Amino acid sequence: MLLVLGYLKWDGNKKYEKERKEITKEVDKRMERMLLENKELKVKIAEQEENVKRKTLKLDEKIEKTTKEIDEKLKEVEYNTELA
Repeated sequence: MLLVLGYLKWDGNKKYEKERKEITKEVDKRMERMLLENKELKVKIAEQEENVKRKTLKLDEKIEKTTKEIDEKLKEVEYNTELA
C-alpha cells in the first residue's frame, strides 16, 4: 500500500489525487483503529494484572492461616504426646 501511495504521490497526476486521498484516508482510519485497539488491550492487561494481584493476596492469606492452624495442631499433638 505504501508503494501505491508513493507512486501516486510521485506521479503528480491530478486524476490520481482523489484516489490518493481515499487511500490515505483509509490508512489513517486503520491506524486510528489499531491505536484504539492497542489502548483497549493495555486496559484489559492492567485489569487482569490487578485481578491476579488480588487473587495472589487471598491465596497468601489462606496459606498463612492454614500454616498457623497446622502449627497449633502440631503443638497440641506434641503436648498430648508429652502427657502420654
